[in-house]
Amino acid sequence: MRHVTGRAIRGVVKSMGQRAWVELTLRYGKTFRHGSLVVTCEPEAVRALLLDKAHTEVRAPLHKMMGAIPGAGGILFMDGEKWVTRTRAVMPAFHRDHVDAFAAHLHAIVLAHLAQWQAGARTGDLYDAVQQIGVASVLEMGYGLEPHPLTADLGRALVEYKEFSMAADSRRRLDEFGTGLEKLLDLPWVLATLWGMHARAAQVRRAVRALVASGEPAAHRTGWLTQLTRAGLSDADLAREINHLYGAFNAVDYVVTAALCELARDRRLAEALRGELLSVLGDREPPARDDLQRLPWTNAFMLEILRRYPVSMGIVRRTGEPIELGGERLSSGTQVLILLHALHHHPDFWDEPEALKPERWIGSPSPRVAFSYVPFLDGSRKCIGRSMAEMHLLVVLSAIVRRIDIRVVREPIVPPFMIPRFGAPIPFAVEPSFDARGLERHPSATLHQAAER
Repeated sequence: MRHVTGRAIRGVVKSMGQRAWVELTLRYGKTFRHGSLVVTCEPEAVRALLLDKAHTEVRAPLHKMMGAIPGAGGILFMDGEKWVTRTRAVMPAFHRDHVDAFAAHLHAIVLAHLAQWQAGARTGDLYDAVQQIGVASVLEMGYGLEPHPLTADLGRALVEYKEFSMAADSRRRLDEFGTGLEKLLDLPWVLATLWGMHARAAQVRRAVRALVASGEPAAHRTGWLTQLTRAGLSDADLAREINHLYGAFNAVDYVVTAALCELARDRRLAEALRGELLSVLGDREPPARDDLQRLPWTNAFMLEILRRYPVSMGIVRRTGEPIELGGERLSSGTQVLILLHALHHHPDFWDEPEALKPERWIGSPSPRVAFSYVPFLDGSRKCIGRSMAEMHLLVVLSAIVRRIDIRVVREPIVPPFMIPRFGAPIPFAVEPSFDARGLERHPSATLHQAAER
């Protein structure tokens, strides 16, 4: 197993950007060492690290460090009884029945925002436009809040925290792979970033406190705000968890934006999805989860987008017992970084891995190599928000694809941080979609009327 220095990693990342994650594994092997980390994209190792209970019971030290960042602490970084208790508190909002029942509400939210897009014909940033749909959705579906000035205050505070922490400026980002102690050379920037996150976390805390004190406006009792309040969390813990849950949900906005950019790049694919949705569903909206069985191209497109655009470049596990990896026997307590992006793009596992090819999933819902595709992880620490993410992606894509075409004015840039976000605004324009007869199917007036209903 080769040892790779931070300098070598930074050199590859600087020269190759997003392609660096695969390039590292091609140069140094599917498993290599970097400092105290063992880095891998070996599918069999991934299977063991995700499924074997010994490797999931205790969170890695890196998780504990990340959980100490102002405003960042939450379920993802917990283990033991605290993790079990907190998960039970928030699970009602993640339950599939609750999520699926919310589809009509989500559909209405999308239509309201699309009406605004149509009215302006062009807006400044596609990601921001998608993010506004996302935060409106999660405030009602996740937190259980009705539209209200206090709800809007919380939404703004959540978005501001996330936008600050995900800034494109590498000197402010705390999730650069390979920086190690070199980040200390930018100590003033690091301290400024931590202070900025602290200030924005305080805004979230004030917004949460105001909502709890008001007793309103709870839309349903399964929402995270109600459930966590009943769990007896302190004001500080409640605000951290509320912020943490939005940070996790916000990853869906990244995936939706990437999907829309791909459809803008390939109009034939957009037309194929639109034709399938209209043919199978007719005027029935929104689609239900079970409809995916009759929507093979839509389902394949969603699977491929989740492969091509993982929401994290990697996740860390702490070995709970010795494990064979990369030709060596690792002791218990070793931190292992699973490079998800490399796993999803390695040429040993995928044909034309950099190409978006939904057809690779037609007739085969499983990857060619087992455990080379884990967008929601697996095992006891798999993503608890999978049902919510899948339903959000399905409903938002369906509502948009059936009504408009999007033209991206500038190609998106994704800097090679561990948590991917777009490095610059994505200017875009909207155009009405047309049916097979060349007639405009959903003119602007129809969008406004639908949004009003």
